[in-house]
Order: sequence, then C-alpha cells, then structure tokens
Amino acid sequence: MSTGVRVRPNITVLENKAMALDQVKPLGRFTKRTRHLVDVENELFWLPDPVVDDDSPNHYKAYDTVKGTETTNDNRPSKLHKTVASRQVLKTKPSTYTTIFKQPVNVTKVEGESATLECAASPATGYTWTLNGITVRYEGSRIQGAGNLVINEVKKSDVGKYQCTAVGGSQNNHSQFAWLKVQVAPKITTEFPAEKIAYTGNGFAIDCAASGDPTAEVKWYANGTVKTYGGKLEVASAKKYGDLGMYQCFAINSAGADQRIVRVIVRDPVIHSVKISPVNVSVVFGEVPEFKCDVSGDPLPTIEWRLDGVILNVSANTDIVITYTPDGNKASGTLKYNITDKSLGNDHVITCRAMNLKGHKDSNTSFVIEVGAETIPVPDKKIFLASKLSSLSCPAYGYKGLVRVWSKDGNNVDLSGRRVNMTSSGMLVFGSAELGDAGLYTCTVSNKVGDKEYTSMLIVNVTVVALVPDKPALQCNVTLTTSTNVSILTWIVNSNGGEDVSYYAVVLSGNLNFTKIAYSEKLSVIDNSELTPEGGTVTVHVPCLAEGTTYYAKVEASNSVGTSAPAIQSCSTLGGSLLQPRAAKEVFFSDDVITLTVKAEVNCQIDTYIVKDVASTDKLQSFYSFESGILTLTITGLKAGRSYTVQVYAVNNQSQERPLGKPVTFQISSQSNGHSSSVVATSVVAVVMTIILMIF
Repeated sequence: MSTGVRVRPNITVLENKAMALDQVKPLGRFTKRTRHLVDVENELFWLPDPVVDDDSPNHYKAYDTVKGTETTNDNRPSKLHKTVASRQVLKTKPSTYTTIFKQPVNVTKVEGESATLECAASPATGYTWTLNGITVRYEGSRIQGAGNLVINEVKKSDVGKYQCTAVGGSQNNHSQFAWLKVQVAPKITTEFPAEKIAYTGNGFAIDCAASGDPTAEVKWYANGTVKTYGGKLEVASAKKYGDLGMYQCFAINSAGADQRIVRVIVRDPVIHSVKISPVNVSVVFGEVPEFKCDVSGDPLPTIEWRLDGVILNVSANTDIVITYTPDGNKASGTLKYNITDKSLGNDHVITCRAMNLKGHKDSNTSFVIEVGAETIPVPDKKIFLASKLSSLSCPAYGYKGLVRVWSKDGNNVDLSGRRVNMTSSGMLVFGSAELGDAGLYTCTVSNKVGDKEYTSMLIVNVTVVALVPDKPALQCNVTLTTSTNVSILTWIVNSNGGEDVSYYAVVLSGNLNFTKIAYSEKLSVIDNSELTPEGGTVTVHVPCLAEGTTYYAKVEASNSVGTSAPAIQSCSTLGGSLLQPRAAKEVFFSDDVITLTVKAEVNCQIDTYIVKDVASTDKLQSFYSFESGILTLTITGLKAGRSYTVQVYAVNNQSQERPLGKPVTFQISSQSNGHSSSVVATSVVAVVMTIILMIF
C-alpha cells in the first residue's frame, strides 16, 4: 500500500479472531491532512479521516460474537475497550481518495488582461469552479477550465472569491478560497474642447474628472509644470500672456494613466457693434411694433431690452415677446411689445443693450404711441373754501395735440380775467374762490390720431363754502368795578363760517405792536358760558386792568377749519390811578419764618414779589411760592452775625413796586438766643429766611 495516496477505508469483517487490548499500537495522530494508522498483529488498519464530511459512515464496524450482530460507533475512539477481545475486529483496506496538491492563490489583474487560477488534484476525473458560491459558467474562449481556470480579458464582474472542486475517487474534495481582484486604469470622463478661450481680467475654470480603480490621482500641468492638484483648474484673473499655453489634465493609478490636453487662449473682451432698427417708430395704440437689434463682440454679447430705461421682463409681462439668435461672433434679437396700457403716454425710448465681459453698449430709438384723448378719473365732487386759492385738474393722456376746454353749467368758463385762468396742463385755477364759483364743471379733452377725432369729458361738481369764521367786529365796553376789579370786553362775530367756533383768542396790550402784554388768553367756548359757538355778540370778563389806561384789544375766532382775520380795537378803562398792592394787615415772625397777612385782591394784579434790604436798598436773593392760599418767600445769602431790616414789595404788571406791610428787623447770630425776633444761623456762609403771606 502506497503511503503517498490518500484512501477512504472500506470496511470488511475480519476472520474470527480475538484481539487483546495490548495488541493495538497507535502509529500516528489525527490532523486535517493525515489519517490515523494502527497496527493489529503486524497488519495496518486505516481509521476514518476526521475532516471528511459526506454521506459515508465514518466509524468502526465490529461484529459482536455474543449477540451475532454488527455494531457501529460514530465517535472516534481513543482506546479500544477491553471487551474487544470478545468481538471480531473489522479490518479496513485502503482505497483511492482525491487529494488537492496545488491550491489556487489570490490574483490581481488589470481590466482586459488574462487571469489564471491554478488547481491540481489526484486522483481527479474533473474539476468545477465557483465564484462567490455560484458555479462558474464557461464562456467560449474567454473563460476556460480544466484544472486551471483561465479568464481572458478580465472585467469588474469577474471580481470575487473563487473555489475549485476536484471530482474523482470515492469522494470530491474542495480547494481553499482564492480572490480575483481587477484593477481599472484611469479614464478621463469629462468632455471639454481642445481649445479654451479666456478673457483678460476675468476668471476661467476647467473641470477634469476621471474614473479608475483604485481611485486615480488627478493633476493639471500648465506648459509642462504642475499648475494644481485636483480635478478643477481655476484662474481668478486671466493675464493675456501669463496664462495662455497648453494645459494637460493627467490622471494616474497603479493600473495605468490617462490625459487630456487643452489649449488656453487669452484675449481682450470687446463689443464691436450694437444697432437697433427701425428708428423713430410711431404706432397707433393697439398695433404691435417689432424691433430688431444686431450685436457683435468677443465674447458674444447678450441683449437686454429697455423701455425708458426700465428693463422689459418677459416673465413679468405676457405682452412682451423676445428672441435671441447667436451666429458665431454675431447675434440678433427681436422685441415685440403689445402695449395695452394707454396711460404709458406718447413719447418713449426703446433701448437695445449689448452686454459682455467688456461692459455694455446701447442703441436707442424713439417710440411714439398715438393714443386717442382719454381723461383720467378724478373725484366728482370738490369743495372750495371762500377767499382761498382753489383749482380743478383735468388729467388726461393721448397723442400730441391734446386740447382742453372747461365749461360751467353748460357755458365756457371765462378766462379773460385775472382771477380764473388755465395752466398749460389744463388745470383751472381760481385765485380767490367766491360763492358764485359753485356749479357743475366739465373738462372736454380732444385730439386727432390719423384721420380720427377723439373726445373725452371729465365732470366735477364744485361747492364753495366759507368755513373760516368772519373777522369779529369789536365793541369796546370796558368798565371797571372797584369791588371786583373786572373789566368787560364785548365783540360781534357776524358768521362762524358754517362750523362752530371752538375758541376765541383775546390779547390786551399797552401798545399797538402788542409787545407789552397786559392780558392774553385762549378762551374755550366749552369752558366759558359767556362765549357762543355761533358767533353773534360775545362778552368776556377781563380781570386786573388798570384804571384810566388805554389798551389795544385783538380778538380772533377759530373753528376746526381755520382762524379768522384778527380784529383790533383801541379801548380805555375808566379814570383813576393804577391798582396798587394792598398793605399787609398783620406781620409776625418766629425763629426762622416771617409771616405777612394781606387781603385777597392784591393777588389780582401782582406779577411777582421781591425783598429788599432797607439800609442798602439792595434787592436780596429770594424766591416765592403759593400753597393753600399762603405766599411763602425764601431769602438766601444772609450772613451770620449781622442785623437785617427787610421790606417785602409786590410788583404789578407795569413793573411798579409797592411795599407790603412794615419793614421787618431781625438779627442773624451764631447761636439761638431763645427770642422770637432772632434767627439762628446754621452756616457762616448763608442763612435762609422764609416770609409767609397769608392770603384771604
């Protein structure tokens, strides 16, 4: 029996022969590729291969002489039991078994090359191959197999895990797995022209993408020098001589390389010409004019259409149709504009603008729309204020030569005078509206388009109202009642203008320029029962006027619309002397307060109060305030350690001074002396003295 051939045991029954345990001698160890041999009475016996996995039994067979039956044992024994002496031992005879002695190995190929996966076994009657567990189908001359698997012109679909199965002997055998990897040489997939035009001062870019496995590295070369790494070539601002030349996109990986070459030419941008036609176009409203524009330049200019400087947008206006036809370095465009809006007016400018990297260049033509006269609606009612500047407008559109004629109540408006006239735009202007200007006004607009006359009318109903009150007619009835110290002023308003008077403004002054005001008040009609909103005779009581004095009165009446002209009148009070401040009835003081009690009417005419030092007649620093009918004067700047005699004065609206009560004397000392006639200084710098006047 050859030891180089691997055989699967055939089980036969040995002759009746008892075996002792010490007769069995192991000659080897179990592995994946070896078989265990034992020596029984100098004869070799094969034990089953532990790696075999098929339908044949891998076990011992023994004949039980006691029971007279065959028995099986699926477990591979490590020892023969002592009871084997009572059994008949089965003898295994060697037979053929397929062994793969040349295993396939991993293979890496470039797409399009041939690949061979080797496999050899003995004994073998045939071979099969699987790819990722699926049987390989042979494809004519491209995929062939005997022992070795030969694949011509490998491609990506051939990539995977291969395994060889050897057929022959008593059982098939499988090879180890082997990988076939296919690499793909780079191929530049981006299409770009052989020539690229760039323009001075402007950027340009060229993209270059490449396929391949493994991923290809892409570079750009400019005139043989690496310009950039990566597939995108970018130049921010082209230079006429610095950036022209031959550019090469180069892609490379371990399977191969590919390249593309482009020539870059740098030129100065220019707009050669732009011309619009026809020129001086005039169309009747409703017709659709067509304009054409031819442009040329490098790069080829685009065209933008404008009406009176405003871009005509096709997407925003369905009445516009624009075309653009390029032809080499020239292009032509057309504009059709179906004008449906009469209010666009007559004279317009159509612009064809050519634009490229150089900038833009315009070509213009005049465009006239001949529209029949048509007025633009205005409110059909108008209110004029009497004596105010007023006007009526007559807006209209139409072709040149619009004629406007105004009529009132069916008769043409008289424009021969200076008070009413018409402007060049057809506005009727009234220099000073009168009640007689009320009526029904009609503006008739006409023109001629071709041989056709067009007429349109605008009608406005005008009402004239005098909403501002009339100038008041003053009646001076100024009297003086000593007991009340109140004067009475009366005036007459003939008309409130149709709107109630809301207030009267009354001013009394000692001079006609009204620079020295004796009395000024805005008298609300709501707050004064003597005043009337309708006008008529109005009376107001004016307090504190001096006796025997001439005053100038000014009165204005106002309503929600405006204010009347002022009425000015000279008025005199009854004879007698000016009202004088009354003397204090009682004077008293405490440690820090001097209190003066005076009569109530003294408050009617007094503008302010002052305190003077009797010895020096100097005016002391002081200020006063009223609270709960008591006038309090506060004196500042007094010095400690000094005696003062002060006099309080009331000052009227004529700046005349009158003493209130008698002078008050007090001593400013640095300590309290406990007497009511002294004030204790709290500071050597200044002492505050407060004088209180009780008003009743």
